[in-house]
Amino acid sequence: MKWGDVDVERKILTLRAPKGGKTEIIPLSDTTLSAIEDLARKSEYVFPGREGAMLTGFKGPWEMVRKEAKLPASFHFHGIRHSFASNLVSSGVDFYTVGGLRTHKQAVTTQRYAHLSDEAMRRAVEKSAEVITPKEKKEEAVENDIESAQRAYYGQQKTLLLFIENLMADLMRKQFQEKLEKIKKYATI
Repeated sequence: MKWGDVDVERKILTLRAPKGGKTEIIPLSDTTLSAIEDLARKSEYVFPGREGAMLTGFKGPWEMVRKEAKLPASFHFHGIRHSFASNLVSSGVDFYTVGGLRTHKQAVTTQRYAHLSDEAMRRAVEKSAEVITPKEKKEEAVENDIESAQRAYYGQQKTLLLFIENLMADLMRKQFQEKLEKIKKYATI
């Protein structure tokens, strides 16, 4: 991969004639772009081999990365592609998009690599239940929500009224006491 293949403005990477023999355009995330931009441009290659030449073997660099990330020895480089697809599918990204990002030619390939998590399947089942819930149940739920909101509103109003009544009673009691004191002061009984 050469620096000329990284288009920072458009956030894409051009893979020239990869294993399928066809040039592929790969979208890049902001995180990936940031990581790539942090690399020193000491060669025409983004990841140069010895003396700036094209990297021909990946075993040595991969072992360093794997150990630094504390990944088990059984975790191979291809596992990153597998995890990438699995995480996307588990997050709800459709197989067509995942296959495109993985440059798969057939959907069967994507389905083989990307298994759904239990949580993603549970969310899907809940969504399907929302679609098939009878209209009456949905209307009943809405009515219950409206009634709950009304009860809460009227409860607040009632509380406010009680507060005002108590305040008025206190004021009236105070005024009554003041008037009574004046009467006592001026009364000649």
